[in-house]
Amino acid sequence: MLPALTEVPSRKHQCSTCNKTYSTNSHLRRHEAIHNQERRLTCPSCHAQFSRRDVARQHVKRCVVGGNEVIFPTMKRGKKRVACDRCAQCKLSCDTHTPCQRCQTNGTKCIYQQSDLGAHPTPYIQGDSFYSLPVVPATDTSSNFERGRISIDFLLNFTNPVLNGPSVAIATDADQRDVAEVEFGDSSRQHDLRDNYSASQTPFWSLEDSFSELFDVSTIGIGEDCAFSQYDFQSELPKKPQLEARVSDIIYQLSATHDSILRHKPDTEAHFDAQLAAVVFTPDNLESCIRAYFHHFHGHLPIIHRPTFDSETTSLPLLIAVFLFGSMSPTQSHVAVPARRFSDVAEAFIFDQAIFEHALGGSHEALDLHDEIETLQAALLLLMVQNNTNNLTTRRRIRLQRIPRLVSAVRALRLFEYKRQGFRKDTTACRWQTFICDEVRIRMAVWMFMIDSTLAVFFNSPPQVVLSEMIGDQPCGEEIFDARTASDFEALAFMEFAEPQAFSLPSFVSLFLSDSVPGPCIPVRMHTTSANMLMAICALQSAAITSRLSLLAPATVEALLRAMDKWKSLWEVIIKEEPNNLRQSGFVRHAEGVWWLTKALVEVGRSGDLSCRYMHPSPSDSAEDLHRFIQTYKDKV
Repeated sequence: MLPALTEVPSRKHQCSTCNKTYSTNSHLRRHEAIHNQERRLTCPSCHAQFSRRDVARQHVKRCVVGGNEVIFPTMKRGKKRVACDRCAQCKLSCDTHTPCQRCQTNGTKCIYQQSDLGAHPTPYIQGDSFYSLPVVPATDTSSNFERGRISIDFLLNFTNPVLNGPSVAIATDADQRDVAEVEFGDSSRQHDLRDNYSASQTPFWSLEDSFSELFDVSTIGIGEDCAFSQYDFQSELPKKPQLEARVSDIIYQLSATHDSILRHKPDTEAHFDAQLAAVVFTPDNLESCIRAYFHHFHGHLPIIHRPTFDSETTSLPLLIAVFLFGSMSPTQSHVAVPARRFSDVAEAFIFDQAIFEHALGGSHEALDLHDEIETLQAALLLLMVQNNTNNLTTRRRIRLQRIPRLVSAVRALRLFEYKRQGFRKDTTACRWQTFICDEVRIRMAVWMFMIDSTLAVFFNSPPQVVLSEMIGDQPCGEEIFDARTASDFEALAFMEFAEPQAFSLPSFVSLFLSDSVPGPCIPVRMHTTSANMLMAICALQSAAITSRLSLLAPATVEALLRAMDKWKSLWEVIIKEEPNNLRQSGFVRHAEGVWWLTKALVEVGRSGDLSCRYMHPSPSDSAEDLHRFIQTYKDKV
C-alpha cells in the first residue's frame, strides 16, 4: 500500500522584492524582470515599454505593420557574463571592478557595454540592461560590414613596436585560424590540433596586453610555484629520458658560446646564469615549446618537415631555435621571460656554425648536407625571433651581419637554383625521403627570399636576395608537405609531380611587369596558387623598396603600379577558386595586406611626401617608423 501523500512541497523560489514564490527558477527570473525598471524593451511602432521579453515579442507581432521585420537582440543562454568587454573578448579573467585591474594596468578604457561580443551587430545596448528594437526593412539584406575593404590589422600588429609584436600577431592569427576552422567544420584540422597540440587550452589572448601582462616576471618558477601551473601542459607530454642529454648539451653549448663571446668582447655580461638555464631548458619545457611552435608559428614559416621532426635527433641549432620560437607562444608565458635571456647567445651559437665559414669559400652541393640545411633553418627562425626585440643593437646586428651572412650561406649551397632530383628509387619510402630532401631545400630558398623581403621593409634597407636568383623550383602544396606517412604522400603526390613545373618565380613576376598581358589573362593562371601569389607580391615588394632606395622610383613607378594592379586582379580570381586554403595558410591569408603596403610605398614615394620618417631613404633599426607609416596612410591609400 502506498504511503499517504503529505503536504505539497513549498514553493522555494521567492522574489526578494515582493516575496511571491514560484516553483521554478525560470518563473522567478521572468517575474523579477517586472521589478527591474532599467530592463525595458521598447516597441518601435507605439513605443510601449515592456519588462518581459516574451510579452514584448507577442505585442510587437500584433503592433508592427508595413512589411517590416523587428530584430530582437539575441539572448545568450547560460550564466550572464560579468566581465568587461575587453576581458570577455580576449577570454581573460576580470575582477569586475570599474575600471578592472587588467584594463587599468594596460591603460585601456574599461567598458561594460556589450552583451554578446560574438554576435551579429545588434541594437544599442547599455549596461547589459537596455534594449531598443530597430526596424529593418524586409527588402534590406545588405551586410553591416563594409565589403571589399582590405584589412591591414595584421600588418599593424605585426609591425607593432611593442616587444614581441610580430610573434604576438602571428600567434593571434593562428588562434583566429583555429576558430575559423571550427566554425567551418574542418574535422581534419581539428584532429590535427588534438593530435599535435594538446596544450592549447588557452588559445585567445590580446594584442594590446602589455609585456608585463603577457610575460609576468613574477610567474617564473618551477612546478607548482608557476602561476600557470593550473594549465598542466606538460602532464600530457610523453616523458623522454633521452631529452635529458639534449638539454644538458644545449646548456653546455650556450655556456661555451658565452665564454667565447666574453673573450672577444669583454664588455659582455660576465656571468652565464647556469641556474636559470637549468630552469628554462628542461625536457618538459622543451617538449611543450616545440608543440607550441608547431601550433602557433610553423604555419607562417613552414620550412621544417613537421611529420619527421624529432627532438631527439634533430641538429642542436635547429632544436634551440624551435624552442626559443615556441617559448614566445601565449601558452608558454612561464618560459618566455627567462628564455629571452638566452636569445642573443643562441644567435651567436647558431651563426658560429661551420656552414657560415664554409660559405665564404665558394659554392657547395646541397644534396647531402642534412645538418647544414637544418642550421640554415635555425638561423632563419632566429632572425624572426630576434625581430621581436626593440633593442637597437640587436636589430642593427641582424641587419648588418646576420641577414647578409645567412643569404650568403644559402647562395653558396646553390639553394636559390635548387630543383627536384626526381624519384629515382622504386620503393614508396625512398620516394618520400627524396621528396623531403628536395622540398626542405626548396622551401629554405623561397622563405629566405620572402623573409629577406619582409625584413628589408622592416629595416627600410635594400633586400639581399635579388629576384633573378630565384630560378629554382616552387614549393609543393601544404597538404603534400604535411603528409604523415609515405603512403599518404604517395596518394597525394601523384598528380602534383606528374608534369614539370609551369614557371619559375622570375618568369611569373615578369608577366605582371609586362605592359602587354592583362592581369586575369596571365597565361599560367591555371597553374597558379595563392602561395605563388604571395611569392610574387613579395618579389614586387622587393622591387619597390629597391627602386625607392636606389632613387629610381620616378622611372619605375608606373611599371610597378601596373604590375600591382594586375596582381590584384589575378588574386581576386585565385581566392575565389581556393577559399579554403586562405583560412589555413599563414602569411598567405595576408598577401593582400602586403599588396596594400607595397602600393602605399610606391604611391607615397611618387607624391614626394616625406612627413613620415620611414620615407627617408636611409635604414631604420626601429620598427616604430614602419608602424607609424602604416598608421598614417591606412585610410589614405
